Amino acid sequence: MPKAVQRPHPPIVLPLDSQQGFVPMGEMGYRIAIGGGSMHNQRGDAVLKDDVENYRQAWRDAGELYGIRTPQMDEIANLCRACDGVMGVKVMGAGFGGNLLALVRDDCLEGLQDTLEEHRGLFSRPVQDSILVHNPGQGVSIMSGPEGDMNWSPLWPTTEV
Repeated sequence: MPKAVQRPHPPIVLPLDSQQGFVPMGEMGYRIAIGGGSMHNQRGDAVLKDDVENYRQAWRDAGELYGIRTPQMDEIANLCRACDGVMGVKVMGAGFGGNLLALVRDDCLEGLQDTLEEHRGLFSRPVQDSILVHNPGQGVSIMSGPEGDMNWSPLWPTTEV
């Protein structure tokens, strides 16, 4: 298997021009690239916008297929997406309803934490105990902690892997 030259490697996207492919690609969680191909030009912008929205909805709904999301997670994810500085939110894992991974600008973290604290009723434990802040470039991490609690612990804190 060839090794990636660029680290991290660029996102892998699949080209898509067929109207029938939008929903299945979303259901499978694939990233797509849409060009100005002939099918796009024949269908027009309005139809393409509908296709993209169908893709996005299928992507969002895909988590339900595997039981990895809860209604509370969806509410929390929507709160995160609405905050300044949140560049993305992704459902991760399937244990205990899954986890949310949010990519947040450092200067906006406090605002996100305040917003989540205002909606603490969505959490099963204190909000601050539910948030793990991890900075990029800290290498590989493992989950460990006392009394079975899960906390991020850098495996190699000074070495990027």
